[in-house]
Amino acid sequence: MRKNPPFVIKQKRPASQIQGNKRRIIYEERNHRQEYKMKLDAIKHRGKSLSQVATKSDSAAEVGAAMGESRDMVFRYIRLTDLVPPLLDMVDEGKIALMPAERLSYLTEEEQLTLVDIMEDLEVTPSLSQAVKLKDLSASHRLDSDRMLEEAERERQWQKTLRRSRDDAR
Repeated sequence: MRKNPPFVIKQKRPASQIQGNKRRIIYEERNHRQEYKMKLDAIKHRGKSLSQVATKSDSAAEVGAAMGESRDMVFRYIRLTDLVPPLLDMVDEGKIALMPAERLSYLTEEEQLTLVDIMEDLEVTPSLSQAVKLKDLSASHRLDSDRMLEEAERERQWQKTLRRSRDDAR
């Protein structure tokens, strides 16, 4: 006669607890950005004159090693601190991925705010390739609201994440 293997009955976690965990993860990601930036600044300037300051790569590699991240990820997280709050919120909510958000951080504050309006109106977010294109247009001073709107309407690669996330919230 075979014995049944032992099993454990686990209760389902309440939705409020799961939601709390999501908020905690978002809060931790926000803290990473500021923490990495502060650690990098501290390492760059600890007891050294300006001529002796370590290069960016040395400092970022040191921060990354201490935090279990790569040097490039440290730079990406720090770069996100240049996003306007509405875009930063979209990153935290998962509407915009890290890589496109990092590229969007190179846009001016005015350009970022204009982009937020367009993204909300059309319920889209740019892919990495479009974020790179917007960054390049901004660097060459050829990016304006008409160009952003034209790119958003012309390119069908723009992700429909805003619509999906709103539907999920209902």
